Amino acid sequence: MHYLVCVMETTTYLIIIVSVSMILQLMTAVMALWLTRYTGRRYSWLLIALALILMTARRVAPLIELLRGDGSELHFSFEITGMVLSSCMLAGMVGVRRIFKEKRSAEEENRLLLAEKETLLRETNHRIKNNMNTMAILLEMQADKMDPGTGKSALEEAAGRTESMMVLYDQLYHAEHTGQVSLAEYIPDMLDRILGIFPQASDIIHSTDVEDIEVDARTASVLGILVNELVTNSVKYAFPDRLTGGSPSIRVSVHRTDDMLVLEYSDNGIGINPAHVRTEGFGLQLVDTLVDQLKGTLSVDSGNGLCYRLSFPAR
Repeated sequence: MHYLVCVMETTTYLIIIVSVSMILQLMTAVMALWLTRYTGRRYSWLLIALALILMTARRVAPLIELLRGDGSELHFSFEITGMVLSSCMLAGMVGVRRIFKEKRSAEEENRLLLAEKETLLRETNHRIKNNMNTMAILLEMQADKMDPGTGKSALEEAAGRTESMMVLYDQLYHAEHTGQVSLAEYIPDMLDRILGIFPQASDIIHSTDVEDIEVDARTASVLGILVNELVTNSVKYAFPDRLTGGSPSIRVSVHRTDDMLVLEYSDNGIGINPAHVRTEGFGLQLVDTLVDQLKGTLSVDSGNGLCYRLSFPAR
C-alpha cells in the first residue's frame, strides 16, 4: 500500500514537472518570436521557436502516459534536469529581450536627440542667414548713397561676400541632409544675387551648368567666396567699355571627374595677364588662398576673355 502511494506521488510530481517544462518551453518559444519586433524577421529566432515547439510536442506523449498511470519509462532526475534547463532557457531569452529593448530605447533616444540637434542647427542657420541679409542690405544702402570710387566699390564687394554666405546658410536651412549643400542649387542662386548687387551688371548674361553634387558646408563656403571674387572681378574689370560684338557674359560650371571636382568660371571680357592673377588686388590674392584651402590647383586661360579652371579633391 505504501509503495502504491509512493508511486502515485511520484507520478503526480512527474506530471507537474513535465507540464511545467512544456509551459516554460512554450513561453521561451513565444519570447523568441517576440524578439522579431526588435530585430525584424530573422530566421534564427524562428528556428529557435520552432525547435522549442517541437521539444514541447515531443513531451506530449510522455505526459499522456503519466496521466494514464504509466510513467515507468520516465526518470525523476532527468525530468527535474529538463525543467531546470527549460527555466534557464526562458531566463536567458528574457535577458536577451531586455538587451534588445534597452538597445532600441537607446536608439530611439539618440534619434530624438539627433532630430533636436538638427532642428537647433537649422534654426541657427536661419538666424545667421537673416542677420547676413540685414548686413547685406545695409551695405548696399550705404553703397548706393556714395559716389563712385574706392569706398563704394569696397562696400559692394563686402555686400557680395555677405550675399554668398547668406545663400549658403539659406541652403543649409532648407537642406534635406544637415550640413550638406547642393551645388546645383547653391551656385546659380548665389550668382543671381551677387550680380544683383552691381547696377552695372544688369546687362551681363550669366549661365550655369552645375551637376547635382552635394558638398559639406565648409567646401561650399570656400567655393561661394571664390566665385564671388571672380564675379566681382569680372564686373569691375572685364567689360570696361562693354562689348561691340555681343553682350557681356559670365558662365560657371561644376562637374565631377573621377575623384575630383572641377569648377570652371569664364567671361568674354578683355581678359587679364595670367602672370598677374596671383599678384594683383586683394580679391585675386584671396582666390589664391581659397584654392590652397581646397587643396586644389588653379589654371588661367586668357586667350578669349578669361577662364579659370579649379580642380580639387571631392570630399
